[in-house]
Amino acid sequence: IVTRYDDVVTTLRDPRFRNGLEEVPNKITYFAVFNHATPLGANEILRPALCGVLPVHDLVWGSLGRLAQPTTTLIPPGILGHDPGRRRHPLSPEQAAEMLASTGLTFPLTLRAAVHPLYQDRYRALTDALFEIWSGLGVDIEITTPPIERLREDGCDAGAPYPPDALFPERPRQGYYAALCM
Repeated sequence: IVTRYDDVVTTLRDPRFRNGLEEVPNKITYFAVFNHATPLGANEILRPALCGVLPVHDLVWGSLGRLAQPTTTLIPPGILGHDPGRRRHPLSPEQAAEMLASTGLTFPLTLRAAVHPLYQDRYRALTDALFEIWSGLGVDIEITTPPIERLREDGCDAGAPYPPDALFPERPRQGYYAALCM
């Protein structure tokens, strides 16, 4: 199974494998959520600034290529209920910085995040690009989720949605400000 975009491109260039490669799309939505039970996660200005500054289409296509299709809602294209007419109006980095400055928080700021293991492995390019944008605004992310290798050693399926106890094993969930989920 070829799962990374670079591997797909390499495989397609190899004449031995080109004819045997079959791409099978999955309709899965990945998203970020903020923990409202924490002071930072409950901040009414921080959340829209961090989400609004993301150039979703550029992030997805630039880091994952044709392995993914960006969407502006939780319901992806091809699923009943998707709104193809919905448009996103992203914030410029300057607008997001102004919003963050108005929060009264001290920057740089570190958010602890539970990050789905696929974001730490197969989709690492997307995670790195997302965190780089946020870092440019003075918000750094500390990943506190076990790496995919450790979860595999514990017998977890690397491609499956994880129960909350698998993603938050060492600290209470209240300690997380945000999560990247499947």
